[in-house]
Amino acid sequence: VAFAALLAALGHGLGGERFFRERSMSGLGEMLPPGSLSVRQLLGNLSLTEYWVPGRFGHSPRYLEGTGHAWSLAYEEQFYAVCGLLLIASQRRMKRFFAGAACVTLLTFVIATSPALRAKVTGLFLEEQWLIFACGIAVYYDRMYAGRLGRWAIRAGLAALLALALTNPSESWNVIIGTVFALALIALQRYDEAWARSRAPRFLWWCGTRCYSLYLVHWTTARPLTRILFEAGVQSVWGTLLVTLPVCLGIIVPAAWIFHARFERPFLNRQDPASGPTSKIAPDGLASAVAPLSA
Repeated sequence: VAFAALLAALGHGLGGERFFRERSMSGLGEMLPPGSLSVRQLLGNLSLTEYWVPGRFGHSPRYLEGTGHAWSLAYEEQFYAVCGLLLIASQRRMKRFFAGAACVTLLTFVIATSPALRAKVTGLFLEEQWLIFACGIAVYYDRMYAGRLGRWAIRAGLAALLALALTNPSESWNVIIGTVFALALIALQRYDEAWARSRAPRFLWWCGTRCYSLYLVHWTTARPLTRILFEAGVQSVWGTLLVTLPVCLGIIVPAAWIFHARFERPFLNRQDPASGPTSKIAPDGLASAVAPLSA
């Protein structure tokens, strides 16, 4: 957030505001330069609460330019808070944790299927987003703790959730993606060790390890680059694929590498898949197992 604020302020100060100007794709809030935000709004952006707090106080969220993905980070922040509270309440006994997560999932499902209730929890995980996190928790449980009966129950539950989401795809597309991805992870886990030992897709493992950093830096980096190339005449579909995309990746990947090395790596507690084989997700790797779904 600090990097996005500094870059946007610098761009506006140099007269290049058009390279940072954003318009919310979903219409949920405005994208504005730092100077246009109040102290409360800046704090809301910094704490990732700007999206869900407005629903309680009757105003539209206003985002800092360069943080167009803040809405999803807000949901992820809530996931960490809820799972942290569940771990504390369960005293780190995983059976109790999974039972608590199942209760939260059931509550979310009830609210998500009720338009009246859903309208009251806008911006909170309860409006539906927890169901996506639940898919990731289900994968973790299937891999680390479930017996044969439990694994079949997990897979049946994911399939049932997918079937329900398919009855209203326009409203539940994110749940469809989450359940399909979860089922794919379960189906493909037999190949985990072989792929981890393989050297052929080493760059994919390298990017996978840094996918969260890629996610964090891509918006601020890609926004001005795409505008510059667009004004330079790269406006066709093929121009976007063959010029804009490679140029953006050529800048974003090194930026993510630096960000990962300086800010993310100190907090990691598991081996980099690109540096050697790994046999199993660590028992304390819940967040690592679920993070790809949240992103």
